[in-house]
Amino acid sequence: MPKTISITWVAVAVIAVIIVAFFYYNSGAIKPTVLNTPTEENSIPAITQNDISNGWYWGDENQKKPGTPADWIYQAGGRDSCWHKSGVACSY
Repeated sequence: MPKTISITWVAVAVIAVIIVAFFYYNSGAIKPTVLNTPTEENSIPAITQNDISNGWYWGDENQKKPGTPADWIYQAGGRDSCWHKSGVACSY
């Protein structure tokens, strides 16, 4: 019987700690750090004349460079994702 009681108290204590941690986190005492990432619009460099001449550039869907022509297409491909004009392959 004493073993059952101690296991019960341990379980109650663990649940209590989880509840307290949850409310502490949600109270705003712990503020998540938001880092400036290269995907923020203000840090994405504008499209270059070289990009326009090539007809494409590497970039994820949220890395569309300012000044990219409206008719350019996004092509998903993981690390090979790119923005390109129709009929142009994204490669060196």
